[in-house]
Amino acid sequence: MAALGLAPADQHAHGTRAAALLAIAAVPGSIVPQRTADPNGVTKYFQDNPSLAPVLDKLKLFDVYSSVWFSAIYILLFISLIGCVIPRVKHHLKALRARPPRTPVRLSRLADHRESLVELVPGTDVEAEASRAVELAARQLKAGGYRVQRYDSRGAFSVSAERGYLRETGNLLFHIALLGVLIAVGVGGGFTYTGQRVIVQDTTFVNSVGTDYSSFNPGRFVDPDALTPYTMRLDRFDVTYQPLGSESAGQAGDFVAHLTTTLPGQKSADDEIRVNHPLTIAGDRVYLMGNGYAPMVTVRNPAGDVVFHDSIPFLPQDNNLTSLGIIKVPDGLKQRARDAGVLLPDAGEELARGVHLRLPGAGQPGAVHQRVRRRSGHQRRHPALGVRAGHLGHDAS
Repeated sequence: MAALGLAPADQHAHGTRAAALLAIAAVPGSIVPQRTADPNGVTKYFQDNPSLAPVLDKLKLFDVYSSVWFSAIYILLFISLIGCVIPRVKHHLKALRARPPRTPVRLSRLADHRESLVELVPGTDVEAEASRAVELAARQLKAGGYRVQRYDSRGAFSVSAERGYLRETGNLLFHIALLGVLIAVGVGGGFTYTGQRVIVQDTTFVNSVGTDYSSFNPGRFVDPDALTPYTMRLDRFDVTYQPLGSESAGQAGDFVAHLTTTLPGQKSADDEIRVNHPLTIAGDRVYLMGNGYAPMVTVRNPAGDVVFHDSIPFLPQDNNLTSLGIIKVPDGLKQRARDAGVLLPDAGEELARGVHLRLPGAGQPGAVHQRVRRRSGHQRRHPALGVRAGHLGHDAS
């Protein structure tokens, strides 16, 4: 008697609902600006949506990745993966070490089977012919990627075969890798920090929390006082835009920040940062997040004396770099002054008829102002500045 048996390997179908839930929970982080990545965007969102923004803030949608509910989903996914992977790995290793199950005496017990009767010529050695047929089947099954096992006893010859373990192995490796990513993100995030700072041309940034960071978000295990105090001086910032008349008119062509960097105890070096090409210094990666204008503003008192002269960073409000800025004059006037200005890099002749910007580059500069009695000052890259005044009891220029 010769019998052939094919037994499918045990497969586990596991739907990672927690992973899908985590992916859905991360969606608001890509729609709503996050305080850790774009604090200026959060401020603008509050200005544009004064009714909706407080509601989103209570739901922690501006701090999605550090919120309690996102952390709960993250931990749930972590526990779910551990509870899924460990039993499956044990079962899979046990199945790999085990031999394919013995062929049943009755092939009808298998879900799919076929029986055929072979008539032999009288005088043929039946056992030898049966053994040869089973051996031929074993070779064919092994060539097809099956694990085979011969079961011969008392004149009965059979071969059992199974496969499908490679698919389960790949499935388990994927879940183990996902578990490793979660551990790396969770633990690694505690040893990293992020920060932002606007650097004006010809000024220097010092890597110190107490002096130069506009926003700083340390990990749980980061000591802010232990940062490497390197410095970066912005020597020049080059930006080009596609000219009018081209297919992509107004779009940015290239951004390059030329820096002089200095590490403690070392000589200064020339470096540069481009979009998606960060600078690596002292283990930190410094990215170029954006660009804008910093007008050189001069404020005089009624006697004509200069009481303020400095570069003021203006924050872009659209793709044309229409920018808003606040000018604070702490001393030199009868009272402290704070004026708002709008910078138009390329207003052209449209300024008199109603502002319509053409390009974000500094072409024909213009300014929007209210009740300006006197205006002066210049911008390092040519755009003019209009400052609101009059209601503060002083002249701005």
